[in-house]
This record gives sequence, structure tokens and C-alpha cells, in this order.
Amino acid sequence: MGMLHFKNDKLPDTKALLRIHDGHIDITIVWNPSDSTFERCFFSEHVFYADDPDRKKYIYDLPRQIWFRDSQGSVDLLGCKVRSCKEKYGAGANGIIDAEYAVFDASVGEDYSRVNAVRTSLDGLREWLGISSVLLSAPIVDSNNRVKEREYTLKCPADSIGTGIPAFDFVPHWAVSVSGDTTELHDLAYMESDSHEVKRWQTHLENHRAMRDLLRISSWTEHLLSIEAVSREDDPLWVESGIPYQERWCKVAELYPNAHSYARRLNYLIEYFDFCNGDLSSWFSLRDAYARGIDPIVSLFSMRGASIEAWVVQLSIGFEALGYQLLQEKGISKNKAGASPFISRLRAIASELGDDWPFNLEQWELEMTESYNSIKHANRAPVDRLQSLNAWRKGILVFRSWVALRLGVSKDQLLFRLQLDSLIHPYVRIEQI
Repeated sequence: MGMLHFKNDKLPDTKALLRIHDGHIDITIVWNPSDSTFERCFFSEHVFYADDPDRKKYIYDLPRQIWFRDSQGSVDLLGCKVRSCKEKYGAGANGIIDAEYAVFDASVGEDYSRVNAVRTSLDGLREWLGISSVLLSAPIVDSNNRVKEREYTLKCPADSIGTGIPAFDFVPHWAVSVSGDTTELHDLAYMESDSHEVKRWQTHLENHRAMRDLLRISSWTEHLLSIEAVSREDDPLWVESGIPYQERWCKVAELYPNAHSYARRLNYLIEYFDFCNGDLSSWFSLRDAYARGIDPIVSLFSMRGASIEAWVVQLSIGFEALGYQLLQEKGISKNKAGASPFISRLRAIASELGDDWPFNLEQWELEMTESYNSIKHANRAPVDRLQSLNAWRKGILVFRSWVALRLGVSKDQLLFRLQLDSLIHPYVRIEQI
């Protein structure tokens, strides 16, 4: 139980209960029905108040940003909105507010919707970088070959690792957690972006999401991105004398946080060491230059439960845009490229892959075109769904291979990595018993 602060003279501080549980961030407040101050924020859509017909005297929309303080400290709650409310005659009223983010240890009144720096975690990033902050010594054994001693050293390999992108770095980190008889060592790598000017979180996260997309394309596995902490230069940590002494990083909790699902070693078509001196700017440039083709394909990760037909259409939308752009690069006019059939756009992409491919590219072009057209045009005969699924599978391999080659992965290295990729194996029909 603590106090809510709204930074608004028309909404007084009030007692509230903040709960962060099961992926939810919610605040419960209670008020006396005789005082309509908070009632108006919860019931305003359905109630007309005669004492304020112009809706200027009171507040009717709940602020999107609210601060909470209790004995444990202060929290900046962002993205607040009304979830529910109820009133019982003679017993009072209460309302529940949902928040998208909770920023812990933020000073009350400081606006953390705009920050100077953002720190995120990305599943699989540390493994992809090939770094570790946990060093393990050789075991010391007794005469019976039983391990008696082993030493773990926690040491970051560097303070930060550059990416070739200004104000965006990888930061190795380690942590220790103890629960009863269990001690866990956490080997971590964060991404950090910073700016001299305060910016919205979404602006900071553009580069973080670009890195997520690179790992997604490279492994064709979801790599979940989570916001870990944020910082404002004008809200540092202070000593009692009032002198700032250290940058304040405020931990962040998210509404419906992503549950980490990365739990196995992955095979990547594009590896960190493919980039010269760790300069990832070529990926950021490629992503920006071909965004109309790349973005729709990467968005397939938000369509995990969709049908095969939806997957084929979404992939084809990306191929339409990518092929159109490549045709123009090959000297075809904008009008002719725009009028080119779908199969010509596929050929423009596949032509960059060269010969000696793991599967017949010309056959794939025909199957992909047939599948796409049968879905798009109701007057076409439907294609066998297994054929469509395998055309989609090969299409994903074509797209990912095109990205890899554009980023400088050698053809021989790419062909070797493709043999280890899970999508290289065709889908087969399992006969029902």
C-alpha cells in the first residue's frame, strides 16, 4: 500500500495498492462515493455531470503517467488506462488501473516516458557474440577421481563492445542470485542505446529491434527482446549532501512480459564473426534500404498461429516488394518493374544466389508462384497445402540466404551452414491412423 501522485492539481494524491504479478501491472484505488473526483475518471464515458457540463472543472481522462510511492521507494507507471471499476451502495467504490510499464526507483515527478538511455536483453545475443563473463577452472579431484574443487571467475570480457552504430553498444554483464541452497550464475549481454537528448522509448528501441531481426533471420527462431532498464541524465543518484555521484539505471517491468523461450544452441546462417571488426552497420543499412521487403517477412514471427495460406501470402508480399526493388537495380524501369509478374520478381531474388543450390530454384519459383496465385485468386484451383508449406519453407531459406550473401557471408560457408539449418528438411505428411 502506498500513495499515488498524478502531477495534476485537480487530482489529489490518494492511497493505492500496486501489484506486479503474472505479467500484469495494476493499481487499485478506493474512494468515497460522495467525492466524485476519481469517479469521473472511471465513469466519465457513461455519465453526464450537471455541475461540469463543459468538462473543464474536473479531470475526466485518467493520466497516462502516474507515480507511486511506498516504503520500498517510488515507481513511475507509464501507459496507464482504466481496466474496471465498481461501486457498492454504502460501502464505497474502487477502480483498477493497468499500466504498460513500471519504472522502479524513478524520482516522483520525473518523466520517464522520455529517457536518455535504454538497456535491453535479447535471447541468444551473448551466445551469438561468442562471449562469456563466466570463466571455469579445471576441476581438482581426489584420489578417487571425485571433484573436490572448482573455481568460477566472474569477469566481463570488456566494458562494452561497439557495433559500428553510434551510441549503440553491447554490454557484457554477470549477476548472481541465491535462493535457499541454490546459487545461480547469470552470464549476460545487454544492448544499450544512449542520447544526449531525451527520446521516447520507441525511438531508442529501433536499433535494438534491428538486432532482434538479424538474429531472427539468421536462425529463423524467435529471439525475445525485453526492456531491462532506462536512465535519465537529470535524475542521477544523489548523496545526502545533494551532490550527484552516479548515473541512475531504473529497472523496468513490462505488462505481459515476454517469457524467455531461448533454451538451446542454435545454428546461424549469419554469425557475428562474419562482420569485419564487429561492424554491424552493413546490416542496419541493408535493413533500411530494403525495408519494404524485409519487414513483412520478419513480421511472420507475429503470425505463429496463422494458417499456411496466411504465411504464404505474407512471405509473398515481402517478395513482391523485394523483387520489384531488385529489378530496378538490374536496370529495368520503374514502370516495367511494377508491371512484372510475381515469378519475375522471384527470379530477380533467386538469381543472386548462384548455382549449386541445395534445391532446384526454378522449381521453387514455379511452386511459390502457383501457391501464391491459388490463394490470392478465388477462381484458381487450390494447391495442395503440403506443397504450399514446402514452397514457403524454401522461400524462407531463399530470403535468409539472400540476406546472408548481401552481408558478406561466403557462398561456401553459407552452403555449409544451410546443411545444419532445420528448414533444409522438407515437411512431410503424417498419415492418420
